[in-house]
Amino acid sequence: MAQWLSVVGGGTLSCMALKADDDGRSRSPATLPVYPFAMPGADVEVGNGELHLDDHSGAGRIWMQTTGEVDFRWELSADQYRSMRLGDARIAFTHPALGSVDCPARITSSAGRGIIPSTQLGDVAADLDHVLVHWMNIPSLYPAEVLSTEGNTWAGRWSGSGGGWAMTLDARADHSAVASMAKGTPFHVVTHVGVLKREDGATCTPDEASAALDAWHVAFSFYFGRWVAPSVAVGIDPDAERVWEEWAWRRCDAWRDGYAWGDAHRGDDLRSYVSLFLAAWYDTDRHDRTRYVAHHIIEANEATMTLEARIMLVSAALEYLSWVSYVVTGKRTAKAHRAQPRNAALNLRELLVDAGIDPDIPNDLDVLRTLRTQRPQEVHDGPSALTWVRNRLVHPKDAGEPYRMRHLVLQSWQLVMHYGELLLLRDLTYVGAFKQRFPLGGSAHGNSRPVPWV
Repeated sequence: MAQWLSVVGGGTLSCMALKADDDGRSRSPATLPVYPFAMPGADVEVGNGELHLDDHSGAGRIWMQTTGEVDFRWELSADQYRSMRLGDARIAFTHPALGSVDCPARITSSAGRGIIPSTQLGDVAADLDHVLVHWMNIPSLYPAEVLSTEGNTWAGRWSGSGGGWAMTLDARADHSAVASMAKGTPFHVVTHVGVLKREDGATCTPDEASAALDAWHVAFSFYFGRWVAPSVAVGIDPDAERVWEEWAWRRCDAWRDGYAWGDAHRGDDLRSYVSLFLAAWYDTDRHDRTRYVAHHIIEANEATMTLEARIMLVSAALEYLSWVSYVVTGKRTAKAHRAQPRNAALNLRELLVDAGIDPDIPNDLDVLRTLRTQRPQEVHDGPSALTWVRNRLVHPKDAGEPYRMRHLVLQSWQLVMHYGELLLLRDLTYVGAFKQRFPLGGSAHGNSRPVPWV
């Protein structure tokens, strides 16, 4: 039988009761992970023991890889190596809480190694009281409630709700240390344990919980400017039994300090934003545009992507937002929206003005302002500057023209991201603070300001 790792400590809502220490401050016992915390880049082992893959069996192990892409892998021990045919298979093993489980697998090495695609284990029709979630790469959130365990105390609990769901996040006690180790590396690390529940206290199905995690995945990632991910989710039924697990391949970016409009030191703003984002996500009339625009902006903040590609990605999202805002809603016909003299600059300017966002080129973007001085007939504000740059990137008469002005492409990306983030926030009716992207380094903690429409 496999020697599978079990819950470390409590891990259910019953462990979250408040207590007062001698200093009078309320402290909460920390919610602990089902699979123990590991250091950045270390594999998170989810089991070892007897594995069965089609007609192959033997001792092996299964783990979550946390370097590069977050995925789930298996291997048979060296003395079990056989000539295995590559391709899809089924893997079976005995789980200590879920019993005999069988799930998809892929054999990627004839020597006895492979991957497990995103999968659900256990009772997929169970009624769940709550779900314990292992979150990857979330920064410390402040202000935070004080947590305690085994004599340690630290500020680590944030909670929020939206779309009918509530999430409590407890940071690990050594969060600062592991965050410092992970930054600038390809390593991922489980930083928080989340408790996901229905806001009204009702039970939920595994599919409903998984869909809710998809929503929280995008909501948090848009706020933090990079993909942060729920990896392993563990479903607990009303009898406090562990009855279901999801091993998910949700997108997770390497930990980095970079541009993000959301401030991790403004937990109340995060709480307000999450409530609005999830309300839009679960609104059938707003879900698609919220998901589409958020995905494009998160991807366009990816450091490994060229600036040119990032500009195109957000530009496409803004054109989409213009179309759904004025054509799909019936405010304008498709023919009128495409008619001359309408163009990308005019459509973007219209979005900005209607949202209460100044379309002028910000003073901090000096290169774009110089472009306006040099080409006053074509460039007179932010939307026309972005359109000019994008057109020369896509179909230039002179391939080098966009690059002769140093930092022109960089500042164009900063401005288009600024517009994209603010327009989605305005669409959500968010009224908290945000960090803008300029000047360089301006998104640091402490540079938050009110959104322009307040």
